[in-house]
Amino acid sequence: MKKISSLFIIFFALFGCEEVIDVDLPKSPARLVINAALERVYETNNTFEDQARVRISFSTPFFSTAPNYVENASVSITHLNTGQIFNLLNTPFNEGLYKNAPSDNLVIDPNSAYKLTVVHNNITYESTEQLNPSTPIDSAVQVKRESDFDTDEFAVEIKYTDIPNMENFYVFDFGWGNLQAIEHEDFFQDGAQTPTTQFFEEIKGDVFKIRFLGSDKRFHSYVNAIIELSGESSNGPFATTPFDARGNIANTTDPDDFPFGYFRVNEVFTKDVSLIPNNQLE
Repeated sequence: MKKISSLFIIFFALFGCEEVIDVDLPKSPARLVINAALERVYETNNTFEDQARVRISFSTPFFSTAPNYVENASVSITHLNTGQIFNLLNTPFNEGLYKNAPSDNLVIDPNSAYKLTVVHNNITYESTEQLNPSTPIDSAVQVKRESDFDTDEFAVEIKYTDIPNMENFYVFDFGWGNLQAIEHEDFFQDGAQTPTTQFFEEIKGDVFKIRFLGSDKRFHSYVNAIIELSGESSNGPFATTPFDARGNIANTTDPDDFPFGYFRVNEVFTKDVSLIPNNQLE
């Protein structure tokens, strides 16, 4: 009987006094997230397709995986040289995505600035930007990885020729919200062909589309900051609200209540790369 009592006491000491610890996570109010792009995308034979895309949502708390999209905003883009207004339409079932109508005949003027206007809950958000030129991708070729580590990744060597006689900044868009700012130095690379190698998780049998965006210094720095702040998060930098990320969109009513996100106007060139498993490369 004494042995049983001793075992009970030990059991109680180990498990009966278990304490629940509450973790005090950072809390901050939800902010509007506005990711807006006005793009002049090269097609073929020196033709371009101009398009406007704006996605609006609210930032979400820690551990939340359900996005909170905004479907009831008023969104427009104004050509400031002519005063022409393009009203963007909410696309049903496309998760807070607003687009220009094909009948708008949107043609981006490189000599004009454009103003984004978003109105939500009687609050107006605005930003003004001008087209940033890009340059064609000369080549994009999958190359064999030299290291035995990270064998599930693939490598793509990309070459582009810099626009001469001007300060240039470039950003790659590899899809899935994966932006990568290129560390390009005009002092050494002005007008020259420049190679860069990018590494990605391998996707067998896929065709990988590379988009090359012209940028200014501010957007280039913003992309670098977002990459640093988001770390390895697979849900993107605005999946939670652990930090204040300042883009270029202002709240005209209360400047301190600024939204997350950015309004960019870019010329875009694309290139497709067919991918194969690393062990099939020579």
